[in-house]
Amino acid sequence: MKDDIGSMASDQRQFTLIYNSQTSIGKQTFGYVQGIAAKVRDIDISKTKIADTIWVSLADELGVSLGDLFATDHPDAPDVQFSDFSVDDWIKMIQHNPVLLQHPIAFKGKHIIQVESPSKVMQLLQESPPAQ
Repeated sequence: MKDDIGSMASDQRQFTLIYNSQTSIGKQTFGYVQGIAAKVRDIDISKTKIADTIWVSLADELGVSLGDLFATDHPDAPDVQFSDFSVDDWIKMIQHNPVLLQHPIAFKGKHIIQVESPSKVMQLLQESPPAQ
């Protein structure tokens, strides 16, 4: 992982969840993770801003473009031409509209996923090395 998120994932047993508690999938995923992971670091982007470089690193680690992390068809999304967005534009978009985070992002150690359904976090826990 990149240094930006590498420091967030330095403990191989710690599960980190980046989510928005104002979205249904965010709330559900957070509840699910609390029930199955012993050590959870949660970052609710509706309350806590994430550094710009971390957003870029997360997209890079997931192998997607920054814009793929966000729901541009969300009712709260501004009516703009997203195809012309730069990285800086996407960063401003998520910092001002955290509800646009399409899926929570979870990682443990070097493993990272976008959580499309709360039960998908099991995939991450199964791929990760066992706690020692």
